[in-house]
Amino acid sequence: MTGFFIGGCFNNIATAIAVELSNDKELFKYQAATSTITSILLGYATVYLALNMIVVPYVKKDLFLYLGIQSTIGGLLLFPIILNEWKDEKVEDSNANETASTNTSTATNSPKEIEMN
Repeated sequence: MTGFFIGGCFNNIATAIAVELSNDKELFKYQAATSTITSILLGYATVYLALNMIVVPYVKKDLFLYLGIQSTIGGLLLFPIILNEWKDEKVEDSNANETASTNTSTATNSPKEIEMN
């Protein structure tokens, strides 16, 4: 659905998705699935682009408004995904910080212990 509404810049989006999918360690074994997902996104975006070519001549006076509405819809559809990614990254960062602080506290002496020695 999101690929349908972001057809205007589908090459950039599809490329970014393909790079993200190919860099994902969990999906590395499933290259066929990655290419299938990318192809589906490109397909939806191409269909949408073709529909835009039909619609644009009819909305030439309000083209800016038309494209703005499309961008808003696409952004609204992407917002939950971006929010979930942000939350996941935040959790990963906090886990990494906890691991680093645990390793640091066990590996080094506190300043008071150093003074006492």
